[in-house]
Amino acid sequence: MKNLILICIIGLLAYYGVSYHRYMNTGVIHVDPRLETLVEDWKSEMTLHNINYEDEYNRIRRIDITSDYGVTNTAGKCNFTTREIGISNIQISKGYYTTKTVLWHELGH
Repeated sequence: MKNLILICIIGLLAYYGVSYHRYMNTGVIHVDPRLETLVEDWKSEMTLHNINYEDEYNRIRRIDITSDYGVTNTAGKCNFTTREIGISNIQISKGYYTTKTVLWHELGH
């Protein structure tokens, strides 16, 4: 009986371990359409310079344009808990290169 319980516990731990690994590596679900070309540029630059980015990139769930988070002068935010990257809409209004700089910085986390 103890062996059966031990096998069940090991089976559950293995199941949750595999499930968690799959959850962490399912890839990006949503990229804001206004940022898609910048994200693709970043990916092509990483590939061009032989930098393996895929494992870290696949752990991101969302890349969005967001409000200023209630704090002035916040350019972007990388939330490791929710696995989201947010770029402030104020930075978007500043232009292409500012947006590119902030997005690439956040993708580097």
